[in-house]
Amino acid sequence: MRKTTSDRLKEIMELKGLKQVDILEKAKPISEKLGVRLGKNDLSQYVSGKVEPGQDKLTVLSRALGVSEVWLMGYDIDTENKKQE
Repeated sequence: MRKTTSDRLKEIMELKGLKQVDILEKAKPISEKLGVRLGKNDLSQYVSGKVEPGQDKLTVLSRALGVSEVWLMGYDIDTENKKQE
């Protein structure tokens, strides 16, 4: 059974010692560049598992965290984002 995006966010937050505010700070330049708004409420709902991020926000999060989008979606693959800029 695959994990959820919520599971993956919690996993990477624990692994890297990040809080939600840290993720938002890392994501800010990426979201501005891509024209995607990622707010506190969005991230909170993703971490709690209430909502799954859309493709645009998933892209921002994966780039900010340095992981692949597919891994962040919960699939069992290597965490590294090989296409990251």
